[in-house]
Amino acid sequence: INVGVMTSAASEMGINHTTQRADALAWRGDLDAARHAADKGFAGLERRSDAHCHGWLAMVAMRIEADAAGAATASRHLDAIEQAQLRGETILDGWNAVVAQLHSVHPLAIAHSRACEAEMARLRGEGVADAAIAAADEFDAISMPYYATYFRWRAAEAAFAANDRRTGIPLLEQARGVARLHGFAGLDAAITSLARSHQLRIGPGKTTVDGDVPLSVRELEVLRLIVDGKSNPEIAEILCISAHTARAHVSNILRKLDTPTRVEAASAAVRGGLV
Repeated sequence: INVGVMTSAASEMGINHTTQRADALAWRGDLDAARHAADKGFAGLERRSDAHCHGWLAMVAMRIEADAAGAATASRHLDAIEQAQLRGETILDGWNAVVAQLHSVHPLAIAHSRACEAEMARLRGEGVADAAIAAADEFDAISMPYYATYFRWRAAEAAFAANDRRTGIPLLEQARGVARLHGFAGLDAAITSLARSHQLRIGPGKTTVDGDVPLSVRELEVLRLIVDGKSNPEIAEILCISAHTARAHVSNILRKLDTPTRVEAASAAVRGGLV
């Protein structure tokens, strides 16, 4: 029995190590080696079925194919784009088959599914921002800030590509704040690079003042408008929300920043680098 347990643990450890290697290689841009590592991980899963390992590996493998499709699109290699799409569809079908066999779907499996869907959206170039935001929200719900930040970065990237700065800027601000709070150096560098490529100054990347309650993406949008001197009705019109919702956001911002007035909230935001 002890030998069996050790073998099982070693197998899971091996698959997780391979997944980490594939992810690291993808960050380095060595997509051929990343694919090889991912394929090795899937081969391991054929000998040991594990939903957690499979979900994580599927998410990383989908990221690799989306990166490959992006690189192939930039170089106009149609065969490479088709290859990435076919591999992505195979990976996603395999993960969906695993989920379909689960007696109950754990929130982590749901997050992995949203992640795979977000990367497939990026691979296809359709609905990327919305899919990435949905994935980020699922990882936030289970307190996994690294992947929530990764997908907010991807959502911001897609928003800027669509010339939607109103969506992209607060997403990027929140992603940078969380990346710096947790020391996600690689993500911080990617976020900073994206900001520079669009000539953005997003401040020191904070979503809180003095470690208080973090502001949501929408609250950061509202706060920026407060700093611009907009009234509640103007904020409601600009953001296409009701006046009641605008008032509620402003009240939450004043509470979180511990400021009694809009003027003081604006001042605190500027001093604290929130805008």
